[in-house]
Amino acid sequence: MTRQTLPNHSITVFTGNLSTSKALFLKLENALLLAGENEIVEVVSQVENLEKDLKGWCKLKGHILVDKEPLKEQFSYKILKQSRRTFPRDAAWGKRLGDKPLLKDLELTDSIETRAPDLQGLMARGIVPEFGSPQYDFPLSHKEQIWSEPVAKLYEEAKEYQWNATSDIPWNEIPDLDPVMERAVCQIMTYLVENEFSALYIPGKFISQ
Repeated sequence: MTRQTLPNHSITVFTGNLSTSKALFLKLENALLLAGENEIVEVVSQVENLEKDLKGWCKLKGHILVDKEPLKEQFSYKILKQSRRTFPRDAAWGKRLGDKPLLKDLELTDSIETRAPDLQGLMARGIVPEFGSPQYDFPLSHKEQIWSEPVAKLYEEAKEYQWNATSDIPWNEIPDLDPVMERAVCQIMTYLVENEFSALYIPGKFISQ
């Protein structure tokens, strides 16, 4: 941050000894909602090293941390409000759509694209994205990696044929086994359960990608 001539701040928020936390960012969010565009919100804090976290938060929200000044036993952080939105408008969207997006540009078709668009963030297919939502950089984003036409049918079939261990097994008809045989059966069942959990956990990791 470089020292520069700043407009007068309109709001001062006293955060005491609050470190980086939801409570701190909630205070800032409320203050910036009250401030006008290109106005300064001053954060007075007893914490000396907030600037890195504030910079990251400001970048996400579309504002700029422009100054840090030591006070008597406190520190003053000044944030320049630059966006009227929750998220900043992405530069690429701005170039493509301009200040007034056309509705026809935002309507999504039911066709499956060969690659998920980077600028649409995390969203269900068929809805209109919010401008400037975060870019997630999912490694699995190509159609040939993740799309299959009969997935919905397979999912419904799996639900229909899912068995219930409580009601589908005649537990009262199971005979008492010799202890050695009982231990062997338990060992085999444990192996099968481990395989079932592997079948769940390993593909489950792909969802977050």
